Amino acid sequence: MKRILAVIFILLSISCSKDVSTEIDSLNSETTKCNYKFKCSYDINILNDFGKGPIGCGSETNPTKNPIGGGLGFYKDMSIACISNKVYNTNELISAIKNAQDGDIIYLDDESIFDLTNLPTIKVNNSIIIMSGRGINNSNGALIIDKNQYLGNQKIANSKTSIFKISSNLVQFTGIRISGPHPNKIDPSIRSMAILINNSNCVEIENMEIENFSHAAIAYVNSKNGYVHHNYIHNSQGIRLGYGVLLNGESEVLIEANLFKDNRHDISGTGHLGQKYEARYNLDLRNSTDNFSRSFDMHGRDEKNCASSSNVGGSTIVIHHNTFLDNRDESILLRGHPQFGAWISNNIFPTSTREESLRQPSCDIEQVYWNSNCFN
Repeated sequence: MKRILAVIFILLSISCSKDVSTEIDSLNSETTKCNYKFKCSYDINILNDFGKGPIGCGSETNPTKNPIGGGLGFYKDMSIACISNKVYNTNELISAIKNAQDGDIIYLDDESIFDLTNLPTIKVNNSIIIMSGRGINNSNGALIIDKNQYLGNQKIANSKTSIFKISSNLVQFTGIRISGPHPNKIDPSIRSMAILINNSNCVEIENMEIENFSHAAIAYVNSKNGYVHHNYIHNSQGIRLGYGVLLNGESEVLIEANLFKDNRHDISGTGHLGQKYEARYNLDLRNSTDNFSRSFDMHGRDEKNCASSSNVGGSTIVIHHNTFLDNRDESILLRGHPQFGAWISNNIFPTSTREESLRQPSCDIEQVYWNSNCFN
């Protein structure tokens, strides 16, 4: 309990440590020259990164200089001169994305609400940044909503499944709130998603709040060098679904300094060969009330034949310096054999033993490396 209170105190200290009225990011300056160019600077090399983190356990070791979950105190060094187009309503947003050129930066007015209910999926086919000002000058950032209860309904032909679909490399979403129609448990035939990234490399989701999607808040499909960081992701609770961040196919994602709450799984992978994720400095407050709601998960490809070599569970999994506060289930679930290994280190678990913190099938999952974890 003392450790939990310490984590909460540190988070509050981090969130309040910057006076955002004076130490404001340069978006509010009158600079006439753009100082920012988005590039894929977070090349994932999971095996080499393991063991190089800070001394100690849990998300309280966060070295990123931005608050876990983003929002108040988040700093982004970008001048206002970088913005290509500022939009204030739904029609302007759709038009700006449709007509964007590579390198454009589209800014959503902080006070505006963009209602995409009953509109088609917005397709992002260029290397652009879509942003608002979450956390800057106490702003909540622009709000995108979709209230369509049929979003993602697999029983309806050609049903819209995601609000955004990204089909381009080098795309960034930052500083926006996205709210879907499904905050609670719902039939697994309803599969709504906020952002679907398909065959696209170097897609970054930063400083967002994403809530109320039954299938997944963010899904990467056959996409590499993904980066999901400093987001608040909550209420993805679809029955047998409900993922904060989902990896499908041969995807690689770095998942860092996010705040997770009330998801069935905060992170999950389908277990395909070539699938990798590194999860670090994340804080898991609580999962949904559904059974089997472990926080971090990796499926096996042949779970009915657990011991078989066909039961591959991804290629590489690295889980370090995270804090888990929900003790109703094990925090981590590995269902298959990782091709290269699973490294679990320097996390804080709300339990007393490895067996209470990490769940594996009845067969022995090989190449699981456990080191320097802490317990409450």
